[in-house]
Amino acid sequence: MTYVNYETNEVKLGDLEYRVLQLLKENSRIPVSEIAKKLKVSRSTVSRIITSLQEKGIKFTVEYNEGVTAFVVTSKCPQNAECFELIDGNIMAVIHARDLNELEEELKKINDEKKYLFLSHKKVGKINVRVEMRCDYCGGVIRGSPLILKKGRKTYYACCKACLDGLKNKLK
Repeated sequence: MTYVNYETNEVKLGDLEYRVLQLLKENSRIPVSEIAKKLKVSRSTVSRIITSLQEKGIKFTVEYNEGVTAFVVTSKCPQNAECFELIDGNIMAVIHARDLNELEEELKKINDEKKYLFLSHKKVGKINVRVEMRCDYCGGVIRGSPLILKKGRKTYYACCKACLDGLKNKLK
């Protein structure tokens, strides 16, 4: 299932959509029949997913703006930052921004003393894409590994045992 936030223009993909997109990212010329075979779904399902992705404006080419990242050593974790506690008790805050102006605004919000500041404009190595999975029963975000229920050709994902039981009862 796809979730679209029209305010931010962000698209969150369902599991099957994400897996189709990953295969297309690896090889944009992969035949629909091969995708269907790898994902164990019908060719028409894959065709519908590809058409749906295209209609949502998703392209099968990589257009990626890495923006800028700041690594700040400070004594407190700033809001909207990913933080790690260092051995000496200080905090390493990782702040991501689209450009230097946005980064400057985020850095101004840090009232605490900045002991060290490192800037990065390019990530080296593999880029990880996170996909947000949602429970097919309650719609909540699945954290960790989902509980899986297969019914016929369909696969359902649950966030907890209660939702898995609810799905089983619903699909009887």
